[in-house]
Amino acid sequence: MYDESTEQQSYLSEIQREKRAFDKLIHQKAHLMMPANVYDLPLHMKLRQQTMEYSMDTRTGGRAKSHRAGVKVVVDVREFRSALPSMLHKEGLFVLPVTLEIGDYILSPEICVERKSISDLFGSLNSGRLFNQAESMRRFYKTPVLLIEFTQGKAFSLQDVSELGSEISATNIVSKLTLLILHYPSLRILWSRSPHATVDLFKIIKKYQDEPDMEAAAALGNGLPMDDSGAQNNSGEGKLASNYYNTSSIDVLKKLPGINEHNFRKVLTSVKNLADLSRQSLDELTELLGKANGKKLHTFFNSTA
Repeated sequence: MYDESTEQQSYLSEIQREKRAFDKLIHQKAHLMMPANVYDLPLHMKLRQQTMEYSMDTRTGGRAKSHRAGVKVVVDVREFRSALPSMLHKEGLFVLPVTLEIGDYILSPEICVERKSISDLFGSLNSGRLFNQAESMRRFYKTPVLLIEFTQGKAFSLQDVSELGSEISATNIVSKLTLLILHYPSLRILWSRSPHATVDLFKIIKKYQDEPDMEAAAALGNGLPMDDSGAQNNSGEGKLASNYYNTSSIDVLKKLPGINEHNFRKVLTSVKNLADLSRQSLDELTELLGKANGKKLHTFFNSTA
C-alpha cells in the first residue's frame, strides 16, 4: 500500500467507520433502559397464555375473568380500526365504544389518553393538530396522556441518537415533542413497544382508579358541562349538569379586560351571552366583577375606535 494512495484513504475511511460504529454501540449500551417487564414472561408465552385464558373464558361463561368484570375503558369508535380495543377486550376489560371529541381512550374520570402511532405522531406534530388535542385534554382532564405506540419488531426510538442536535429545530421531531411538553407541562407521555405492551400499561394505570363515565366522556367537547359549584377545575368529568357552555365563547370571554380565572364562571351564570354582557351598565358590571374589573370591562365595551 502506497502513502497517500486511494487504497490507503479507503483503508483509513473503513477504520474510521468501524470506530464510529463501536463508539455508537458503547453510547447506546450505556443509555439502555431496563424494561419494567424484564422478569415477566416472554411475549410468545404471554400470547399463548392469553389465548388459553380467552378460550376458557368463552366455554365457562366468563367465570375465568370474573375478577376483572368491573374494569372499564371508554374507547373512541374510530380506534376500532386498530388492534388495541380487541386486545383490551381479550384481556377481560369492558370496552365501551362511543364517539369521543376529546381523546381516544378514557381510563378514569381524570385520565384521558390520546394514542399515536409513529406515522400519526409525525403527521400530527407537523400539522399542529396534536397541540390542539393536548389543549383539549388539558382543559377537561386532570391527567392528559399522550401514548406513543411503536410497532413490534421495529426500532424503539423516534430517531437515531447521532441525528440529535444541541439546538431546537423547527423540523426536528424531538424538538417539536419538547416544545409540546414545555407548553403543556401536565401532559404525560407513555412509550409503548407494541399494542400488547399498551394493554399492560393500561392495566397498571387503572389500578386504584375510578371507572370512567361513558356518557360524561362523550359529552365533553360538544359543550362544557358545569357542576353545581360552577367548574370542573380540571379534576375530571364530574357530574353532568343540564347546562352546557360553548367553549369558544368562554375563550373569548376570558380574554376580555377585567375577566380572569376567578370571576369568569360568575359571569357565565349571570348573563346569557357576550352581547348581553356588553349591554351591562357600569353599576351592573361593578356589582358583578368588582369596582376595578367592572370599570375595565365597561371602558372596553364603550370606548370608540
